[in-house]
Amino acid sequence: MIGLYISLGVIGLLVVIYLIFSIYIGYTTFHSPNKQQLKDGDYPSDPKWKASLETVIDLLHTLQNLPCEDVYIDSYDKHSLHARYYEHKKGAPIAILCHGYRGTANRDFCGGFFIFKELNYNILLIDERAHGLSKSKFTTMGVKERRDVKSWADYIANRFPDSDIVLVGISMGGCSVLMSAELNLPKQVKAICADCPFDSPSNIVKKVCKEDMHIPLWLGWPVLFLGAILVGHFNLIKGDTKQAVKNVNIPILLIHGEEDYFVPAKMSEDIYLSNPSMIKRYTFPRASHGLSFIVDRERYKQIVKDFLNEAIKNNA
Repeated sequence: MIGLYISLGVIGLLVVIYLIFSIYIGYTTFHSPNKQQLKDGDYPSDPKWKASLETVIDLLHTLQNLPCEDVYIDSYDKHSLHARYYEHKKGAPIAILCHGYRGTANRDFCGGFFIFKELNYNILLIDERAHGLSKSKFTTMGVKERRDVKSWADYIANRFPDSDIVLVGISMGGCSVLMSAELNLPKQVKAICADCPFDSPSNIVKKVCKEDMHIPLWLGWPVLFLGAILVGHFNLIKGDTKQAVKNVNIPILLIHGEEDYFVPAKMSEDIYLSNPSMIKRYTFPRASHGLSFIVDRERYKQIVKDFLNEAIKNNA
């Protein structure tokens, strides 16, 4: 009998240790902001960034100094969300820009912002939940962010009922705008653009666990999955980008760097293959994660402009 109690005690202790470890890993992975949170002036160590750093800094400073309107809405789960609205032409299409995991709106879109400005689009530059001035304490890899995208699209559609809307995202933001496509978006949404999106929250977490952290999936995935539930109150398997766009009739543009080792280009290829009749996909040689614009700015701008001119015209 004593042996049984000892065995049960050991099992109970192991369960407690496992839960504590899952909470710790979940907190360090999904808590935001934290000491690793990127600021506008923090740049990746990628040499391609360094080669264009002067241009990037100029673009960033220009963006930071542009006049804008601070906008706040409540998320579906009652967190205050913040964005900045830039009006360039009354009645013009409006681009909603969604940045990446632990990124900043200014830094992630210091280049892309000006593509839409050149097109005379009005722009809503959002802070993802748990970033910038938006509330919440945890980022959810697109699971909850996709519903925030819909909230922003609904806000813009109600405020500007005669303006077309384009959803734009990079990395996690790209995954978020793509997954929002299955959420009954307002009819004003005419196109979606995603740069280096991952194909699902679960797959990117598994990839990072196995290839970047070198932790066997049988060990790391259950810990991360449980940590997301216990700490962030979200389920990593609830979102699937490929499934979300499979049956949509909204034109979609995918862009991906061929040397993206964080979010492999194969992920956007799989997204494309889920609905090739509505999706256009372009890759950029020598571009790593999120740096296609930096590697070839002119080609990038032309692809986006050509896509939007066709998408908006055909959906007018």
